[in-house]
Amino acid sequence: MEPAKKRQPAQGRSNPKPRRRPAPTADQQLLDFLAPWVPIWVDLGSLSEPEVRDLAFQGFASLIGDDISLAESFAWQMQRCYPNQPETLFAWASIHMLGGREALAYRLFSQVPISHKLGAAARDSARDLHFRLSQEWECQAASQEAQFHMARGALARAEECAREVLKKWPDDLTARVDLSTILFHAGQRQEMIELCRQVAGEHPDHFSAVANLFTFLYLTGQIEEALPYGQRLRAWKGDFSLQKAAECAALQGDDRAVLEFFRQAVEAGRETPLLYHLAAVAQARKNQWRVAIDHWQTALELNPDLEVAQENLLNAGRPKNRRHSPWPFPLEMWVSKQQLEDQEDLSALLPMLLDRGDPQATELAAGILLRERTPANQTLARHFLASQRGTARLREVIASCL
Repeated sequence: MEPAKKRQPAQGRSNPKPRRRPAPTADQQLLDFLAPWVPIWVDLGSLSEPEVRDLAFQGFASLIGDDISLAESFAWQMQRCYPNQPETLFAWASIHMLGGREALAYRLFSQVPISHKLGAAARDSARDLHFRLSQEWECQAASQEAQFHMARGALARAEECAREVLKKWPDDLTARVDLSTILFHAGQRQEMIELCRQVAGEHPDHFSAVANLFTFLYLTGQIEEALPYGQRLRAWKGDFSLQKAAECAALQGDDRAVLEFFRQAVEAGRETPLLYHLAAVAQARKNQWRVAIDHWQTALELNPDLEVAQENLLNAGRPKNRRHSPWPFPLEMWVSKQQLEDQEDLSALLPMLLDRGDPQATELAAGILLRERTPANQTLARHFLASQRGTARLREVIASCL
């Protein structure tokens, strides 16, 4: 049997070249994000997934030293499209290392495969970090992840991380304190109070646990129970958080205590942007606006993203008849979104909101006074008029309704 003859190409036709398989389509949102950062002649749509990942990482790496906020935007895009890929792990490890979350950075650097082109650099960074970590680094890494999500307002993810920590390390004090803070901001206040009482009862010498219990009791209207804890905080000796102490004093409207804690922090070289802001509020409440403005400007030099200081500084520049009284915290510190949605009784908070709330908080409290004209609210309204808090316009509205 003769072997089959090769099929000859048709006359005038050349052998067709094998078709190139089209590159997988990358996420369009990611491509749109990358477009301003690449040369115009680069066809993003023709790139393969590894090429897109590499391009995104190059953009991240070019920014990490100069613009951490924009670099983090790259990292979030990478996380959304390519979670757990080497470039994404390396990017987030770098961000956490710069943010002081060294245990979490170590965990992520260690997950970058050594075979990847970033593997050697990741191993070097992990080795350097390892020498600075304790044996409990895994617990610390998990807690740092919860704290990171809490700081950016991702409360559901933060709570999930904190509960995972406590499932593995049920006696970890940091995780229990963190969870109580997360529950407070998430509006789960009953569980939060119970957890705080438990932690403060077991660790009466733990400053943050006692400070949290005072804060949460005070803001849930349980003033009488909160006050003894506030007195303990004021009399605290030894190493403690001066910022936390100043926050507790600011909640109570104790300007003298705020300024004393600020003075101690400056002497010890432990001042923070928030401490400068709280000191500014205390000075402005004493009508020392020039000193207050200097403090707000310093706070923003240290942290340009401190919104409450930005808003107070803007308010300080307004004409006196349009200026609101200064405020230490925004509305969400005093009242949770859940409380507003459930229309909870806020009567215990009204004196605080009227005296040291932001414009939104003061308007909220004034609206309650005008709707619910009880004898107690009438007394609050008269005190508000005499205090010169809020704005001149708001005081006029309340005065006309008395």
